[in-house]
Amino acid sequence: TVPPEVKGAMTALQRCAKGSTPLAPEMRQVAEELLEELADLPTIRSDPMSGEALKKCQSNLFDPAMQKREDAAHAWQTLKLLGNEAVSAKMLWPAETIYRMALEEGGDVLPEAEASILHSNRALVLLKAGHFEDAAAAAEEALQLNGHNSKAAFRQAQALMKL
Repeated sequence: TVPPEVKGAMTALQRCAKGSTPLAPEMRQVAEELLEELADLPTIRSDPMSGEALKKCQSNLFDPAMQKREDAAHAWQTLKLLGNEAVSAKMLWPAETIYRMALEEGGDVLPEAEASILHSNRALVLLKAGHFEDAAAAAEEALQLNGHNSKAAFRQAQALMKL
């Protein structure tokens, strides 16, 4: 069920998007985008779960293994962002350590494509720090995970040329 306040907002946005209300073109675009977002809102149950369905939902929601996976996912994503900020601030060794931590914390929840990016970012940091052999090795790890990672290939080539 859609809450009444959301229904009212959707009706107003539909009028704006259809041109019933005079609006600047950029505002009409905003109205259309908001309508798309509202269309994707989850359905709100009018009858709360109970009994076995509720117990099953709660056990899935509060399962320690699932919480551990979610924590690991949040950890590597946050560490990746932190590493990127450290690189921007020219803090090379903290960035390299943070990227390594992101790889470790991500464990089996870290998608291979993202692990490849993290290894490639480590390669960049190691290149900038003048550790060309380590940079080439980090880039190779990135390419093992994703052979299409062009940045890793470029960084590996740069490192190998400096050796």
